Amino acid sequence: MQAVEKGERSFSTVLKLMEEYDELTFIQSQPQMYQLIKDTYPQLYEKIKEKIVAGKWIPEGAMWVEADCNLASGESLVRQFLYGKQFIREEFGQESQILWLPDVFGYSAALPQILKKTNTPYFMTTKLSWNQFNQIPYDSFFLARNRW
Repeated sequence: MQAVEKGERSFSTVLKLMEEYDELTFIQSQPQMYQLIKDTYPQLYEKIKEKIVAGKWIPEGAMWVEADCNLASGESLVRQFLYGKQFIREEFGQESQILWLPDVFGYSAALPQILKKTNTPYFMTTKLSWNQFNQIPYDSFFLARNRW
């Protein structure tokens, strides 16, 4: 599978860069890719886990994959969070806090409620700033807990 090979190359490159640049910290979303690397390249996966423990590699994302949200049902989106957050918690002992969707083509109006109910207080994207007609000045948001 090409995605797994690309993941292996990318993750190996990041680990090499971490050896060269001690100040480097890396964030990676999509628990599905972690699962594929774990299954296919277990030695690489163990090195990634070591960097996570050291605080140099940040496993985030909240969803199983960076899912497009404009066509998926609410149930499907909730399951993305359920499986994504569960994997991060069980594999790395951390609670994912960020819905990381840098490059999707749509968002569900249900996302704020799903974020609230799944204890995911942060949202990050870059797509909102690509619109030439409806400019928005920010691409990262914090869900104010006292407003929901």
